[in-house]
Amino acid sequence: MAKTLPHLNWFRSFEAAARRMSSTAAAEEIGLTQSAVSQQIKALETRLGVALFHRHARGLSLTDDGRKLLPQVEAALETLKNATSQYLTNSDGELITIAASISMTEWVIAPSCRSFIGAIPALPFAS
Repeated sequence: MAKTLPHLNWFRSFEAAARRMSSTAAAEEIGLTQSAVSQQIKALETRLGVALFHRHARGLSLTDDGRKLLPQVEAALETLKNATSQYLTNSDGELITIAASISMTEWVIAPSCRSFIGAIPALPFAS
């Protein structure tokens, strides 16, 4: 029986860590914790049966297997990026995301939205 493809996030963590030579810098870049990046890389290494990095006190370096895999992963991620770019909007800082509890949203944020939207006439949905 054929094995399934390893998780895409494992490849993203590997690629970012290989490019930055640091799981901490990779974590900051892709919005995960350093521990999560390290665990994903370890899971990928376990799944592939090879070590991809040499771990050092101050960073990482690629093994021969890691150097062989990296260009293929970079190309695959670039292909996915290109394939989806036409569907993704380019907000360039125009999007506001608010994370709040339901009660905070209901009692504080929602009542303020109408005055906020009215104060900024350039918003595309302002009336």
